[in-house]
Amino acid sequence: MARLSWRQMLVHFLASWFFIHAFLMFSYLFHIRVVDAMSRSNGQLNSSAFTDQGFTGADVLNLSLWLSIAGFIGLLVALIISVIVSVRRRWLWVNPLIVAVIMFFLYRFSLLGWEYAGYVFGFPARLLNNTAARCLITGGILLTIGLLILFSKRTRQFAGNDKPVLA
Repeated sequence: MARLSWRQMLVHFLASWFFIHAFLMFSYLFHIRVVDAMSRSNGQLNSSAFTDQGFTGADVLNLSLWLSIAGFIGLLVALIISVIVSVRRRWLWVNPLIVAVIMFFLYRFSLLGWEYAGYVFGFPARLLNNTAARCLITGGILLTIGLLILFSKRTRQFAGNDKPVLA
């Protein structure tokens, strides 16, 4: 009989965290010219920096819109995949729903800790000067880790569907 499991919730939580931040990194690619100009300005943004490169307020607004919804799209994708994984592994499908509600509020109030973890996961991409490549590499790393967490045999064993994992 499937039941609530903190181990399964932990697996879904970690995978959702990686999915949210992978989708955020990929969302930068929609307006990479604006992101590139912002990263080169070192926080010294003014109207002349944008008008010199031909950007308008609509470009910044579109970037802001994509950034605001990308994390929620990542959470939705993680939820769908987590529910499918839970049903196939005969886990309780309510576990990913509970995690999704918790992650929604943590993401909404910026309590997921990306400010600190971003340095670790973005390190390989910092070696490049191309902003698009940095976004693709960091997003790819995060998405790969999220998928590995969901589909790994060790994760299945940890969550309690197979033999216990010996450390």
